[in-house]
Amino acid sequence: MGWALIYISPVYPVMTTP
Repeated sequence: MGWALIYISPVYPVMTTP
């Protein structure tokens, strides 16, 4: 779900999870 966060918000790279 973290990857989705990166897609919509590249400002949140801390959530780089599978």
